[in-house]
Amino acid sequence: MLAPWPNRLEDGTFERDGVVASAALDEPELRNAIHGLVRWIGWQVEQRDATSLHAQCVIHAQPGYPYSVALTCQYELLPGGLVVRTTAENVGERHAPFGLGFHSYLHAGAGTLDRSLVQLPARRHVLLDERKLPRSSAPIGEGVLAELCSASAAPLGERRLDDCVTDLRLDPDGRWRVRFVPSGGPGDAVTLWADGRFGWIMVFTGDTLGAGERRRALAVEPMTCPPNALRSGEGLAVLAPGEHLTVAWGLAPDRLA
Repeated sequence: MLAPWPNRLEDGTFERDGVVASAALDEPELRNAIHGLVRWIGWQVEQRDATSLHAQCVIHAQPGYPYSVALTCQYELLPGGLVVRTTAENVGERHAPFGLGFHSYLHAGAGTLDRSLVQLPARRHVLLDERKLPRSSAPIGEGVLAELCSASAAPLGERRLDDCVTDLRLDPDGRWRVRFVPSGGPGDAVTLWADGRFGWIMVFTGDTLGAGERRRALAVEPMTCPPNALRSGEGLAVLAPGEHLTVAWGLAPDRLA
């Protein structure tokens, strides 16, 4: 889970209501704080059975994020696939800016991503600078992502992706869907879906990972806000004391024509 911000925070700092927060630069080569704080926090399992897991944790106020937010997350395996429901509640005394994401990987199967297919629901590409921070956005158009955002799944081939997309097409049920066919073939196809509050997706082909993991899976990361949102404010939720945000995403078996 990526919270209380997904992806990157420029220089690890942001200011709100006259308070300056400063988080550790855990991406020092680019001078960013990355993927929030929850990955360093212990979780308490509240309920567990053969098909579900319900866990909780609290982000306590600290120099990098001077707010208190309680998180509950329920993973449930249903006949139609995996459903992940998350609630963030402001348990502090001041309004809390908040963003959420998940760093989910879809495995390429027996081969690499070169022989896998993907279909993205995006209409805009967030343009990132050399520090992987947003500077502008543009229509998908005819760029490197255009074929992947078309009406049917397209081969990834040798594309190297570490890209953010937005303006997502929602289905009638209010969810967007990313369809993925691993190199093993359509019998292993999967759909990653998320509700419309997840307005951005990071797509990462893993080219910078170690040799044993490189291009072995496609990261499809649903995010409620873009990178650097604690500074830009774009897509950011601001929770009043006692207010909560609930979102859902999941995975489902799929069959593509």
